[in-house]
Amino acid sequence: MIELHGVSKTVQSGEDPLTIVHPLDLEIPTGQLLSIVGPSGSGKSTLLGLIAGLDMPTTGSIMVNGTDITSLNEDVSPSFEAGRLGLYFNSFI
Repeated sequence: MIELHGVSKTVQSGEDPLTIVHPLDLEIPTGQLLSIVGPSGSGKSTLLGLIAGLDMPTTGSIMVNGTDITSLNEDVSPSFEAGRLGLYFNSFI
């Protein structure tokens, strides 16, 4: 199961903060299929990066099968996700 509790992502854009992912709670049961859709720039890729542990949220916690990945250090996090999450990057060069 993947659980997001109060997860948000804000970055600095010039002098002003820019909220990319507004605070959200989400539960995705094991085996559940989920589509994340929205217009360009709406935060879809950022949200997936947060769930995958590639980026850390500004607020909140992300649990993957009972492990809070937001509390893992940078050395443990990649090896943790490598065995539990599969990613496909939709980037074109």
